[in-house]
Amino acid sequence: MEDEDDFWEASDVKARAINFEDDELSSHQFSKLGAELRANLGNNSSVGLDLKSPSQNDDLIPLYDIISEQAMENILLADSGKYPAGSVQVPLDVIEPNISITLRRLVLGRSCSLIHHKSLKSKTELLDGAISIGDGNVILMVVLFLVQTLKKKLVYQILSSRPIAVNHYISYLTIRMKIHEVTDLLTMLGRSGEAAIKQYQIIMESSGSSVDVLLNKLKNLAANHFGQQTVEPIQLKMLTDYIKLLEWQKSLGVVEIENKSVIQSLAHICTHHCSDSAGKNLSPQSLQQQQQIGSQQYDWTTLSIQASLKNWNVIETMFIKKNFLGRTTLSCSVPIPKVIARLSEFEAEESLLAVYLNQMSSSSQKLELAKKFKAYRVVIDCLVSQKDRQALTQYKMALHPQSDEYFYAENALRASTIKWKN
Repeated sequence: MEDEDDFWEASDVKARAINFEDDELSSHQFSKLGAELRANLGNNSSVGLDLKSPSQNDDLIPLYDIISEQAMENILLADSGKYPAGSVQVPLDVIEPNISITLRRLVLGRSCSLIHHKSLKSKTELLDGAISIGDGNVILMVVLFLVQTLKKKLVYQILSSRPIAVNHYISYLTIRMKIHEVTDLLTMLGRSGEAAIKQYQIIMESSGSSVDVLLNKLKNLAANHFGQQTVEPIQLKMLTDYIKLLEWQKSLGVVEIENKSVIQSLAHICTHHCSDSAGKNLSPQSLQQQQQIGSQQYDWTTLSIQASLKNWNVIETMFIKKNFLGRTTLSCSVPIPKVIARLSEFEAEESLLAVYLNQMSSSSQKLELAKKFKAYRVVIDCLVSQKDRQALTQYKMALHPQSDEYFYAENALRASTIKWKN
């Protein structure tokens, strides 16, 4: 039978101080208690314990009102090295604590030492019990106890069939930024692809703002871990693209975009270099091509930045085109309702809202959005096209008297060329 010393590291356990909240007492504690009791008893069996202040020493509680005579006899026997008749003489310090008692103490947050669980069977049952309870803190405490007292290979063997415990331990190691421990554990469990991603996450969280430091770490990660077959191609592409972004940021020497995300970098150059033509290092189009930014994400970022700067002419130039027949078309890949809402948020001119509204194929949706975002002329034109005189009259009454839109609605109602349906 394999020696149990191969399973765990030996450790000296000091005797605990007597704690009446504990469920069990060690032999040393029994001895100490027995000596104190004998000193108090002396030759007088009627001596009691003094539970009152010094001025009240006359009234003593009999000892046997607190502890039974049989229990006292057993304590004194244990102290003398003897045991009650018929008992099995097993030293108390080799008896492992009850698993359920230990788990209950851990769940309740009471002081509890796990060191007395020495056998592999006891430790494994302790972990399985913690998992069955479902308390993450208890699971982690038991796992850390296994790590401290068992060989690493054996710990990994135990964890390999207990994914819940693995996840708690990985989360703990990740929070502590223990990158090598996470890598070893996941690699040992056959999850090297996940180990590479975890390393990437930890590097991103712990490298600070230095582009040079981050670049070196990511290049080493790509060379040593992301070339494995277990890493998904899309994950490798993600890392490669980010390294390219950092190299581009470093080459520019612009402090404001160092170690920033792709979108943050795009927002910066849209703000300060929007007029740069494609091909220039700081043009938005060049960054889009280099990082393969999707058209919707690119258009939304560009639109938002220019709207926040109230560059309405730039927006018209970028997203509104006219063909040779003079017809207006939109080149923005963002859905029209979202564009209108965004422009309205930054208080765009009504004429610009009208351009987008008039590109909508659904007249009912166009009318609804025009009312919502107060594009008055578009609302009036919609009601005129529907030949709804009553609705237009009601809408005119809601407008500010003597305003431009009020007169625009009134002139429409007076038009003799319109054949109203009501």
